[in-house]
Amino acid sequence: MKRARLRVLLFPLCVVAGMALAHDNGSWKTKAPEKWTLEEAQQVLGKSPWVKIRTLWITPLNRQHVARYEVRIRSAFPIRMALAHSIASQPARHVRSARPPDPKALLRKADSFRVPNQLLISVRCPNPAATDTLNRQSLRTFGENAYIELEAGGRKVHPIGYDAPWQNDLRVALFHFPRPTPEEIGRRITFVARFGVPNVVTLKVDFDLNDLRWHGHIEY
Repeated sequence: MKRARLRVLLFPLCVVAGMALAHDNGSWKTKAPEKWTLEEAQQVLGKSPWVKIRTLWITPLNRQHVARYEVRIRSAFPIRMALAHSIASQPARHVRSARPPDPKALLRKADSFRVPNQLLISVRCPNPAATDTLNRQSLRTFGENAYIELEAGGRKVHPIGYDAPWQNDLRVALFHFPRPTPEEIGRRITFVARFGVPNVVTLKVDFDLNDLRWHGHIEY
């Protein structure tokens, strides 16, 4: 029963990301985020500078599968706002007609995703076997195998917290890092996570700080 529920809950964000890749016109860049349409929020979640997609082969039980990993800087304000829109769009029970989301409620929801002094990176994969592997991980099992590398000085920073997909409503793996300053980062943040036994998956993505500018400042 738990597995069935997990797969159902993963579906909405999968649709969000897939639709975004097909309809990216960049209109979200020029609008106030609380006024985004659902389609514009989907663009931010699926194809924006705060999102990287990696397709890797995984071999659970010695059977090869293609897994599409979505890596997002979850602490970035545009991502938090896009998630707020996505959640607000979900039909509520006993409500026959959907109303436009309240801008103040959207901002409050986005703020609820923020953790002070932390850089949050989420990993989501609609492949059940890949999600299963992430569900079995913990901060202890990641050990030295998960970190962000800061281009300035090449310093590696390991997570101070890890939430497995089963531990949150959005069903994503969430990595908590101490929040570095732009000066400590330099030009680029590299996120690395290695997981899975005996077939290890190495997930590695780069985020260029120059691409993360949002209304005149760097947002991460």
